[in-house]
Amino acid sequence: MITNLRTVKERILRLLNEEPILINDSGDSGGGLITGGITYTAEYVIDAIRAALDAVSSRVWKTGVWDIEEAGSEFDEFPEDLMEIMSVYDNELGHYIPKQQMMPGRSTLEPPYENSWIDIPSGIISFAADLSDKGAKVYYMAAWPMPDDEEECLELPDITLNAILFFACSYCLLQQASGISTIRQYNTRIDSGKPTDNPTNEMANYFLRRFDIEMARIPLKVREQMQ
Repeated sequence: MITNLRTVKERILRLLNEEPILINDSGDSGGGLITGGITYTAEYVIDAIRAALDAVSSRVWKTGVWDIEEAGSEFDEFPEDLMEIMSVYDNELGHYIPKQQMMPGRSTLEPPYENSWIDIPSGIISFAADLSDKGAKVYYMAAWPMPDDEEECLELPDITLNAILFFACSYCLLQQASGISTIRQYNTRIDSGKPTDNPTNEMANYFLRRFDIEMARIPLKVREQMQ
């Protein structure tokens, strides 16, 4: 488990060469509970961390379980953090059931299975045969949640911390790079460089490359999807 949100925000700001400050609810510095900076506000750093969590989740995801506790063949009350269904366990049959293969000549019910599932259209999971009132367990890839409080810890494994920091730094620099691009389009002096020169954008891309390097070091998590 990674350290608390406040510490993560402080490390991001230090990487951006900015001194972290405490800000109260009115936005004045000193004595508050929200960590931010002068250039990069507390709210913007939060946006950056949330974007980093989404990016990391695609490779190192949280495993969630959705319990369907009623009979039926179609359900649409998906968990909010669901990214992709990995497998489904039919509580009545006592085994995992396969995902339906949308191929010519294939049936939705093939021996030795007595049921199957499919998540088409989006937001709905349908079963070839009705579930009993014992329901089913749906195992899925989940996105990592964003802490509500600065003293709350992030749930991700410690090995993902550097990747989160680098992606968040890249995200923060994009705001500054966008402003520089708007100004540089009016450059007319030869010694001012080309209008497309943007060192902040280059630094944002550098942090993004460091993110890719860190993610490549993390062992690939296997998608144990039951086909």
